[in-house]
Amino acid sequence: MTVYTRVWRASVFVLLAGLVAGGCSDDPARPTGGSGGPPPPTITWDQLRGGLGAGDIRSMWGSSPQQAFALSAQHIFHFDGKDWKLESLPPLPGDLNAVSGVSAELAFAVGDAGTILRWNGKAWILQTSPTPHDLRDVCAVSASDAYAVSAASPAATELLHYDGHQWTVIATRDGVRANAVFALPGLAFLAGDAGWAAHHDVTGLHDDDTFIAEDLHDLWGSSAADVYAVGDLGRMLHYDGSAWAPVFTGTTGALRSIDGASPSSIDAVGDRGRLLHYDGSSWGTTPPLSDANLYAVAALDGTLSTAGGEFGTILSGHGTQWASSREGQPFAFESVWSAFGYFMAVAPTPAGGVARDRDGYSWEFPTGLHAISGFNRDDLFAAGDAGTMYHFDGVTWTPVAMPSSATLRSLTALVSRFGQPFRLYAVGDDGTLLVLRAGTWIVAQPPAGAEDYQFVDVWAASIDDVFAVACNATSLVRYDDPYELGGWTLESTPATAPLLAVGGWLGDVYIASAAGEIFFNPGNGWTPMPSPVMTPLRDVRALAENSIFACGDAGTILHFDGVAWRKTITGFPGTFNALWGAPDRDVFAVGTEGAVFVHRD
Repeated sequence: MTVYTRVWRASVFVLLAGLVAGGCSDDPARPTGGSGGPPPPTITWDQLRGGLGAGDIRSMWGSSPQQAFALSAQHIFHFDGKDWKLESLPPLPGDLNAVSGVSAELAFAVGDAGTILRWNGKAWILQTSPTPHDLRDVCAVSASDAYAVSAASPAATELLHYDGHQWTVIATRDGVRANAVFALPGLAFLAGDAGWAAHHDVTGLHDDDTFIAEDLHDLWGSSAADVYAVGDLGRMLHYDGSAWAPVFTGTTGALRSIDGASPSSIDAVGDRGRLLHYDGSSWGTTPPLSDANLYAVAALDGTLSTAGGEFGTILSGHGTQWASSREGQPFAFESVWSAFGYFMAVAPTPAGGVARDRDGYSWEFPTGLHAISGFNRDDLFAAGDAGTMYHFDGVTWTPVAMPSSATLRSLTALVSRFGQPFRLYAVGDDGTLLVLRAGTWIVAQPPAGAEDYQFVDVWAASIDDVFAVACNATSLVRYDDPYELGGWTLESTPATAPLLAVGGWLGDVYIASAAGEIFFNPGNGWTPMPSPVMTPLRDVRALAENSIFACGDAGTILHFDGVAWRKTITGFPGTFNALWGAPDRDVFAVGTEGAVFVHRD
């Protein structure tokens, strides 16, 4: 059995330990694999901020306030009345586009390359599709009556029908592309690009006049004489059983989705967070809660609706009273620092950079930020593009003059034995290694062979235990001179994929790679540790000798308890970029769509 045991670096301590303990180490052995003894406690995470982590929400459907689905390109979330839970899906032939159902036990989801899934109340099952074309929308009427529309290339539409046993193509139309379908028993309405609309009945598919040229995106109705269509430039049309007529909405922004609980309770959503509600007499507008475009809305009953859109954003409410449930952001946090339940996280944004803390404060920066670290809550540093560095004194961020213009991607701080600021290390692109010593930033020379390293993480246990890893190398760069007279050295590792993360506890060092590999070094060389994932691991953070966390892609957060690395429960399909925590304190993980998760120790 392989064991992971700390090796003391000073021989005098090894000798004393041997005399006192009869030659046995005073540190517990660390076996890999096995889980003998009582099972470890379950580690769970709560989401504090950010979207669902699955990209844009494209479609939603629900049967009650305790039963709803939200769909993104590759994921489906299930709402149980309390929270959104990620569903398990079979391998998909293509991206998903729409979801619709009739009850808690029956729903359908459709997507590209003819993808059709059926929900049976417990699982999503892939169904046989009669078309290879992209399915744009679906509408279920009953267990034996459902419709879907495809957008075939270059410009053609197929109407599909499900009879309870199989899907078949029942009608086609060349020269047009359908985006939406709404169905009632024996009747289906279609809408698509350039204002095209049609209906299908027992006599076939019939084109309808809309007298508009804008694309139509969605349909909903309460009866054959009460159907709505919404589209670009704020277009809304109403069908009264014989003809389509325009409806004034008061907006020129695109409307993307419409759904209702009754003829007197209808919601429509669109670009820039647009929310509209019909109360049976007029359409009212709710002030947007977010700039995110909304692509989907589902009326769960006459008292609650839910909407979703860009960056995994989820809203809930009714009428003109809405609230944000998941406020997705157009950026990914790349670094986080925390202490005593407080956190500060930073990210590059489309406009520059942002820093946000747990108290709800937010700061905008002209350049992207990639890293944060520091000595305490009132002495933090944030670094980013073009050598940018800022110092935070608890209230204000102030620019710091730097000796390098290379983009900085990671920071790590050291305090003295008395808890005073001692060293700050910064690493980044093109072999950049910087050290803050006695108030001055010093440029360090990378070792031969590391001049083009793109450093992404740095960690220091002491001034003679500093490690930096690069996303284009399997070797790492190390500083181990206690007198600070020598330079950084290059050290090979057993990794087979580029290293993305380094961290540790006292003299124990852990590194992780883009292939999910984890290696441990107690001071006498690198040993591989069995990892339960093969996806990139982007950060490693030690809380104690036998409590190490690692995070990465596909919602991965791993925990090592001294026995084995195990997956923890996140329910998040996005990427986690960074972790920070302390013994017996909250642990924070940050990532895509502005997500912030916490594990309360």
